Amino acid sequence: MIKNKLLINKFPVIKNKDGSIYKLVDTSHFKKKKISESYISTIKKNSVKAWKYHKKNTLNLFVIKGKVIFVIFTNGKFYKYVVDDLSFSRLTIPNKMWYGFMGLNSKESKILCFTDFAHNEKEMLRKNIDEIYFNWGEYK
Repeated sequence: MIKNKLLINKFPVIKNKDGSIYKLVDTSHFKKKKISESYISTIKKNSVKAWKYHKKNTLNLFVIKGKVIFVIFTNGKFYKYVVDDLSFSRLTIPNKMWYGFMGLNSKESKILCFTDFAHNEKEMLRKNIDEIYFNWGEYK
């Protein structure tokens, strides 16, 4: 939990003999937020994408293939969340937090993202990976 904002939510999977249903979006999930954009991002095993910061945007992330560690850096502390395609969880990264992520297994992981604002480079900040020290090698 960061700043009293629950970041990880698990969702039920509705199973039947012919296949399963994975509900991703429901109006109750985004009570005060809208969804303006969705996209799929990929990351290769042991690759790292870090560091990003959104001034306004909130990210809602599902790992739909593979396994990914997400690292959030705020108020001088790191928060780590491992999400995979078996847990069927949504990770919410609120705005105004630095974050990065690394692929943990399979050749390539896929992350589905829903955001409340369309992509805009002007609302983002970026840092090089070495500007915020985190031991990514611990997870390789």
